[in-house]
Amino acid sequence: MSLNIFIDVDGTLLNSNEQIDPRAKEILRQTVLKLSAEYPDSGLYLWSGAGGAYARKAAEDCGVVSFFSGFAGKPDVIVDDNPSSVFPRRAILWRGDGQWGAFQKNLFVEHSPSNRLKQTTRDIWEWVNQGHSFHFNTAHIDLSPRATRSMRSFKLQPGKFLNMVNADARKWFLVLLRLAKRLRVVRFDEAGIISAARENSLAQHIQQSLPEIWREIEARELEVSLI
Repeated sequence: MSLNIFIDVDGTLLNSNEQIDPRAKEILRQTVLKLSAEYPDSGLYLWSGAGGAYARKAAEDCGVVSFFSGFAGKPDVIVDDNPSSVFPRRAILWRGDGQWGAFQKNLFVEHSPSNRLKQTTRDIWEWVNQGHSFHFNTAHIDLSPRATRSMRSFKLQPGKFLNMVNADARKWFLVLLRLAKRLRVVRFDEAGIISAARENSLAQHIQQSLPEIWREIEARELEVSLI
């Protein structure tokens, strides 16, 4: 997996005194070595809202120009056949020179999903590709990438809708809850869902009809929020 890292000039590489922290050179050197050894086709780049030439000049003045693979201005317009691929996997808010000490620790965290989450995603798509239509037999409860079929289309078949919600929740929701180790809040839409009485919210339905899922929420002491 590649890992291209872009560092800003003013306020990041250069502090408020327009100086570079004494630790930065060695940390940047170690960062480049780690990228070369562990992340093929990756690079460390310096960019600035003032342009690429400005970024290069700043690196030259600080004696760190050799650590960077390139220099650029920050983009204002992106032309791409897949614009969503341009957004970074994560952004680190730089608050000052004190962060140089944890620079590599913050950079080289695991960006990619775990193998279990990847497999769960593959399972979802395999289930879809086996003939479970986006439009005709999928109930979406915000826990998978599958599309939503309007609840209104089930007005005369509330039982069918609830069966689909139950199947989705049992097959995926519990798995995803357990994969999300840092999960703190579960948010449910408070609008009523299609049911015989049309009184229950999704949270109430899960609590009453899917107790094994609700027990997991309670055992994890997760906050339940209605939106």
